[in-house]
Amino acid sequence: MEDVIEVLACDVGYFSVKAAYRSRGAVESFSFPSVTNRSTRESLRSATEFLGKNESRIDVCVGSTTYIVDTGKSSLPSSAAMRVEVDNFPQTEQYIALVLASIAKTRTSRIRCLVLGLPIHTMTRHAAYLKSRFEAIHRLSDHACVVEKVVVLPQPLGSFAALRSQDTISIDRTMSTCIVDVGWHTTDAIVIGPDGTPDLDRSVGLPAGAARVVREVAHMVSENTGVRIENLDRVDYALRTRNPLLLGGSSIDLAPYIRLASKDTIQIANAVLTGLKTAEDLNVFATGGGATLYVDALSASMGFPVKLVERAQMANALGFLIAAEGAAKARK
Repeated sequence: MEDVIEVLACDVGYFSVKAAYRSRGAVESFSFPSVTNRSTRESLRSATEFLGKNESRIDVCVGSTTYIVDTGKSSLPSSAAMRVEVDNFPQTEQYIALVLASIAKTRTSRIRCLVLGLPIHTMTRHAAYLKSRFEAIHRLSDHACVVEKVVVLPQPLGSFAALRSQDTISIDRTMSTCIVDVGWHTTDAIVIGPDGTPDLDRSVGLPAGAARVVREVAHMVSENTGVRIENLDRVDYALRTRNPLLLGGSSIDLAPYIRLASKDTIQIANAVLTGLKTAEDLNVFATGGGATLYVDALSASMGFPVKLVERAQMANALGFLIAAEGAAKARK
């Protein structure tokens, strides 16, 4: 019997990939860093595998190049790893490799619907390309997978769908819902009216996010310690887990640095409010991997407490899954 997944929801961010699908009635989800490495020095790699194969590593071919993607959730990229942080990211080989690695990780042979998310300000540029690129038969390392249909959605709509499924959205007919999605390199905000219709005139897409804060923390730590920091993932991990940063044999408390670095977030929060025009009719939720870094600034800018979405980093992928399943059920 063919192994089929009805919906694979895949939120490929500049910092990490988040995905969700349903298997045997239960929702399965996973995430991994948005880092790819070209496959080189084959003999050395084979020798390394002799010492123990990394089961989370997936090799995918894009054109004539083979990319290595480590899909282990707990893995931190090395200091030599580089992320792509440009607006044409969805059309790069690295992005394609990350999506194919997500498909390969499910080990399915057919996906009825692949849902991909994009930042608001890149939807027009990339949505059609992603549909044509991934509606195909994909030859993976040890099997093939058919993707029948691709749907591309603005990323914040995933969190809105997740909140709606939890009955968290206000039913007050005079209030709209605003989702502010703070990613690694982007901050998106979208307003959804009481009838569930997005208000495109009050949608905002900005090329700034968590990376701005993490880089500033790394810069200040480097200045104070004299030790150059190359691996931002280690800084981000320490911030998210609220653990000290181990650097050059020392344990550094990042709390004082984050308070100083977070002052810059008010500029982005004010830019979001400017795009929204007013907050008087809004219930505002912060989502995305950088939500905790920006929620205080957003609250100060809006003039009232902004709520954090539960499982903010995974919320878009889980919401995409819920929305696509609901649409499929409605069609039937």
